[in-house]
Amino acid sequence: MSSTEHAAIEDGAERPHARNHKARTGRLDKLSNGLCSSDDFLSIRTHMASFMAAGFDAIRQTSKASGDTA
Repeated sequence: MSSTEHAAIEDGAERPHARNHKARTGRLDKLSNGLCSSDDFLSIRTHMASFMAAGFDAIRQTSKASGDTA
């Protein structure tokens, strides 16, 4: 077992997604001017689906308004 897997288990995060934290680059922290933390996986997971859905919906609305059928 890797040190990352050991850390996930010690944190009480013995879940499959706990092993998928490959890159915490700090990009989220920088893009949000410190309002978000790339270490806060629970919050990221909670908000990511609705954030992405809103983006797809905006694309769909734009396409619909311009008459695209794709």
